[in-house]
This record gives sequence, structure tokens and C-alpha cells, in this order.
Amino acid sequence: GRFERLGIMLKRVEGSANAAADAKRRLLNVVNEMPLSLEEVTRAYVKFQTVGLKDSEEVVRSFGNAIAAFGGTSVEFQRAIQGAFQAIGKGNLELEEMKQIAEAIPGAIQILAREMGVTYSDLMKLIETRSVDGREAIAKLTAGMQKDFGTAGAEAMNTYAGSLQRLTNSWDQFKVALASL
Repeated sequence: GRFERLGIMLKRVEGSANAAADAKRRLLNVVNEMPLSLEEVTRAYVKFQTVGLKDSEEVVRSFGNAIAAFGGTSVEFQRAIQGAFQAIGKGNLELEEMKQIAEAIPGAIQILAREMGVTYSDLMKLIETRSVDGREAIAKLTAGMQKDFGTAGAEAMNTYAGSLQRLTNSWDQFKVALASL
């Protein structure tokens, strides 16, 4: 079923069954650190891998931590990931994608401005003139969010919602293990 599809997706972007299995193990570690599902994290990782992003795992982890820091849900995670993916795919960060990310992650614009060494106003002007490289912007935003929210996912796992997600993730991991027998 759905976990087999995730395995197929990973094999496609990783290039081999062994590399896909390694990626799956790393992504399982990510989901154990934050209240997101294996499917959400894997889909986000695959999206970034399809555009050749080397640090896909770190981007997913950083965005997940930032979402967790503000009590966000999988909806906000998916929205922010989609905005980042589009910025990378288009080649530059446009206002639409920045808004999409900022709506899901409060303070994202300020974090990006800080990491780029510019003011908020200057960053907005750069974005409006399409002068911000999408890949560079997401790398800088990822680094800034990791500094600011690095442990938020783990902290969120200690809440009721986090405990429920941990239970769901454990069940999913059990199903993945059964599927691989």
C-alpha cells in the first residue's frame, strides 16, 4: 500500500534499494524527533531530492522544527515545504512563496533577512525584484531556523499531540518492518 509507494519514491530519487533503505532509516530518525508522520516527511524529502537539493534531510528537519515551535500541524508543514520547493524550482524566491512559508512559520521573513545580512525592508525589495536565488534563500532560511528552533520538534513530542504522533509513527514503523519481511 502506501508504504510500498513511499519505498518506490525513495528508490527512484536515491537510485538504488540500498540507498533508499538508508534514506528511510534517516527519515525514521527525523519523525522520531518531531510530531510529523513518516509519509509527510518522506514526501517532503522526495520533493527536494527531485530538484537536486543535497541537504533535503536538513531542510525537512529544520522546517519541521520551526513548525513545531509554533504548534503547527502537518497542514502548515506541507504549505511551508511547498513554498520552499517552488522557490527552488523557479530559481528565485518570489513574494508568493515567501508569504506561503511565512504564513506557516511566523518570523520566517525576519530569519531570512537576518541570515542574509539585510534588513526586512531590503529583503522585501530584493524579493519583489526577483533578486533572491531560491536555493540560496532556502539554505539560509534552513540554517537560521535550525539555530532558532533546533530542538522544538523534540520538545513538541512531549505534548499530548506529540505522544499521539509517536504512537502513530511507531505503528507505521511496525507496518514498514512487516512490509520488508
